[in-house]
Amino acid sequence: MMAYWGIYKQNVFMMEKIIEKTKDVETIYFENHLLANKIIDLKHTIVKNIKNMNSANEFNGAASAIHVSMVINESEEYNLKKANTTYAAIKDSMDMTRFNGL
Repeated sequence: MMAYWGIYKQNVFMMEKIIEKTKDVETIYFENHLLANKIIDLKHTIVKNIKNMNSANEFNGAASAIHVSMVINESEEYNLKKANTTYAAIKDSMDMTRFNGL
């Protein structure tokens, strides 16, 4: 989940002009739509499975999963859903043939 999160945040930083933009706007919106869906799904899966995980003291146990799931708090989940809403608003004006292989 954190790899997807890193790419998503990189795209956000490009749009906010915090880092150099190396992708066009359509690509960023399309990627963020896909990433947002995946991150939200993974977060809900992790939260659902925490109670079935190993001891909280193990690296790959519940403590690690809880930490990862807390990175995506309510505010960040709102931003992920906003990325989907933005994509939905502009997708009809995009040249979707560019993304056929994805």
